[in-house]
Amino acid sequence: RRPEVVRCFVKKPLQWAIGRALEEIDACTIEDLERALAKTNRSYDELLVAIVRHPTFAFIRRERP
Repeated sequence: RRPEVVRCFVKKPLQWAIGRALEEIDACTIEDLERALAKTNRSYDELLVAIVRHPTFAFIRRERP
């Protein structure tokens, strides 16, 4: 329930999902996901769903071979 724990709980799977280190620009996304997590009684499964539904996930840059 501590804010710093919730933030870490959100940041790690987000970082993995977008495939890069988080930056300052990701602060709004993190806040959005923290709110979404609070609405689901801290469900990890629902957090993952919220990540892939978030617009940030839709705009992941992929390197071309």
